[in-house]
Amino acid sequence: MIWVHYFYEGQTLIIWGIMLLIAMGCIEALLKYVSKIAFMRSYADEIIVSFWGMMLLIQGLLFSERLATFAGSLSILIGIVLSISRKINKEEWLKWENCVIGLIFLLIGLYFRAIDLILIGILYIIFTFIKKFLLKKQLNDFFVLSGLLLFAGIGMFLIARIQLQSPFLEVSQNTVVLKEKDVRLKVNTNPNSNVELWKNNKKYKKLETDQYGVTSASFYAPGNYELKVRKNNLVKVIKIRVKASNRYLKYKAHEKLLENNKNGIKEKIEVTSEKLMWNKSQDDSGYFVNIKGVTSPGALVTISDEYDEEKTYADKKGYFNIKWRSYNNDEQEIEAYVINSERTKENRERLKIEVNKELKKQEEQNHSKYENNLNDSLVDQENNDDKNSSALKVATENYVIERHPEAEVDPFNYEIKKVSSGMYKIYGSYDENGIKHHYIALAMDDGISKVKILQLADQGE
Repeated sequence: MIWVHYFYEGQTLIIWGIMLLIAMGCIEALLKYVSKIAFMRSYADEIIVSFWGMMLLIQGLLFSERLATFAGSLSILIGIVLSISRKINKEEWLKWENCVIGLIFLLIGLYFRAIDLILIGILYIIFTFIKKFLLKKQLNDFFVLSGLLLFAGIGMFLIARIQLQSPFLEVSQNTVVLKEKDVRLKVNTNPNSNVELWKNNKKYKKLETDQYGVTSASFYAPGNYELKVRKNNLVKVIKIRVKASNRYLKYKAHEKLLENNKNGIKEKIEVTSEKLMWNKSQDDSGYFVNIKGVTSPGALVTISDEYDEEKTYADKKGYFNIKWRSYNNDEQEIEAYVINSERTKENRERLKIEVNKELKKQEEQNHSKYENNLNDSLVDQENNDDKNSSALKVATENYVIERHPEAEVDPFNYEIKKVSSGMYKIYGSYDENGIKHHYIALAMDDGISKVKILQLADQGE
């Protein structure tokens, strides 16, 4: 791939060198023979750089070349900046303008990672410093720059052309993994050549490369392949290993299924269970039914509904048994499914699981008994609460009157709160000698003996 790059980049540098010579000739002729622009003689170098940049920009835009477009834009910008700077401080820029032009090639080379352009920029900058020591002190700087471009371009072009007389072949990787259907591999080789794709010592495909020697090879099945390219009675070979992925295997199995469904014979499946009816699980976690049947030995059998599925393999005689579960004793439709993608097409059988009426009747009776017992329990608890409340109230009133004979207990203003099992707090009030008192009584009621008041505290008014 590197020689293809140098082959075309050498041509580019040759064109750039020729363009620079054309720009020099045109500008020098205009400044010499057109008197109206003779005053611009001092800006000749900047005008040449800008004019050369315009030619590069036009080349880049016409042929969609990013390198030429970038170089042209940068050259025009540098030419304008140098012209303005020369006008402001002419003597100072006379020393450094050629170095700035050399920097153009350095920047272009760094941006595009082109070593040749970096070297041209460095050599041109070095020339600007040593030219005063040369015998021909009046040697034009742009002749030197165009000479560097032509020398580098012709050298790269010739060396690359010689190298491309022999076949070469490059791929990004020698082992690839198939996706769902295929996998593509980028191939770099000699420009405008043919790449042969071989498998099992048989050629079954020919690929044509573009002017840059780029093409792509598509692989549709796993195996060991060879890529071959021929040039001047020489052959270059690269071996490629293609592996199958899970996605590819599933896709091929589905393709085989579709083919079998079109041309094959249905796989055998027969449900031998006499009656499919729900049974209660021993751990009381739900219901189940055993689905028994027969199919081909070792075949995969699937039972499914809209949400769940269960799978099992038939034994050596073709018998299978699947326990299907549910959380309710309702009628349900399911599907038994079997497939053998190697020989036959799929087969499906709709099954209906019936309600276990006896079990459902028993459960309804048990549920009714449970509700009746629950209601009775709630009634008893309510009655007991009323009895306890009445007993606590009477015991508290008697306890207050025993200690305060003149007191009149308010029979309606009281509140009972349960503290713990058998322990209660009673809040109430009584009048004594025209003064209203509030009390808190701590009582115990074990539900068998009478209520005992353990403590009475007077809160005052």
